[in-house]
Amino acid sequence: MDQLHLNVRNTASSVALDKQGRERDLGRGFRSKKVKLDKVLELASKHQVSIIALQETKLNTRHRLRVKGYNIVRQDRSSNGGGGLMFLIRDVYFQGIDRINSPRKSLESQGITVLSRKHNNNINIFNLYHPPNNQKLDLDALEGLFTNATVLLGDLNAKHTAWGCALANNRGQDLENLSNDKAFLFLNNETYTYRSHSYNTTDALDLTISSPDLFPYCSWKVVDYVGSDHYPILIELDYDVKAYGNNNIYWNFKKANWTLFVKNLNEQLQQNPITEDLENEWFVFKNSIFTAAEDAVPRGKHKKTRPAFTNDSKIIGQKRTSAAEP
Repeated sequence: MDQLHLNVRNTASSVALDKQGRERDLGRGFRSKKVKLDKVLELASKHQVSIIALQETKLNTRHRLRVKGYNIVRQDRSSNGGGGLMFLIRDVYFQGIDRINSPRKSLESQGITVLSRKHNNNINIFNLYHPPNNQKLDLDALEGLFTNATVLLGDLNAKHTAWGCALANNRGQDLENLSNDKAFLFLNNETYTYRSHSYNTTDALDLTISSPDLFPYCSWKVVDYVGSDHYPILIELDYDVKAYGNNNIYWNFKKANWTLFVKNLNEQLQQNPITEDLENEWFVFKNSIFTAAEDAVPRGKHKKTRPAFTNDSKIIGQKRTSAAEP
């Protein structure tokens, strides 16, 4: 696998493998019933997406759904309200992840592990939704999802200026704090992902959060409008680096192009004028460093070392053990 493409949000999210082994995920935008599934599938085909992650499907056990060429993993809503999650998956090996146990029924989650045939480096993808009510995020339940080689995506109705919202709410503040504590990074680039047709306003509600080992290899963008109030998002992860879930990966600072790094970092920082919001400034600074390093600091892999024992040493050791036995 070379790249992973993910998509988040109310329309649909998707992850896919293309012919070059790139994996893609197309996200959200399925909330509105005006959005037809064929539009989502057409968009997924256009971007060679293999995994589509949908939120607010509003399906229940009475609804039957088959999509030619796709495996379907559903988590239907438990009541007559909104909600419901679904993955549509093709051309990729995967297995499901057990649901997180949350006493707060508002938090919906489903997860899959994308299995790598080539490098044996797997990636966890979690599809999340939380309705816009007054309940707080279940941080204890969410914390268990923040592991290596993980991408979290979806709509938690969490707002924060760090990812492009005009204002922050308590849920957004909690999520930003948890992400900082776990060293996870937001892929959002402050582009709005939601438009209210009633109030003609925009917001950044559809989030994608990556573990630090995946972040340098991710790209994120909002793509074609499909009729929903939430826009689809395309996330791409470069698999060529063989880095996922491998603790032997390191930043090769000896071969770093520090001139390019300083140039990239200055450009990143100049795009974000300094404010008095210290938490937002830390968020911007942290992401700027990782982004600047992507092209300037190569990644490498530690060589596996073998014990300095010869065959003769092994034989001598066996004789010593035998001699010591009564």
